[in-house]
Amino acid sequence: MKVQFIYTFNGKKKREQVITDYNCLLPGFLETKNVFLSWAMTCLDTEEEMQELVKVSCCIDGEGKKMPDCPKWYDDMNGKFWLDDIETWRKENGVKSTVPAAYIKEWMNENA
Repeated sequence: MKVQFIYTFNGKKKREQVITDYNCLLPGFLETKNVFLSWAMTCLDTEEEMQELVKVSCCIDGEGKKMPDCPKWYDDMNGKFWLDDIETWRKENGVKSTVPAAYIKEWMNENA
């Protein structure tokens, strides 16, 4: 099985999206939305990336093998962790967000 993450950032310096592919998934990786997001966050190279992250897109591929039954929360999120999910994760894990406050406010108003 393979999972692909596409990370999108918004920070002081212009950063390109980061695309990563992992061929091995940990047991229980789809146990909860928070467990899966935590795993996605540990795949980032630096804390600065964690601080500037605004979206994670995910795709799980069985590569010809039987796919795990995806839980309802995964289907509901349509393979995307949005800024509200990421901000909550950062607060719970003591990672300071460096995403500009104006960007967060605008995003939250548009997606409330």
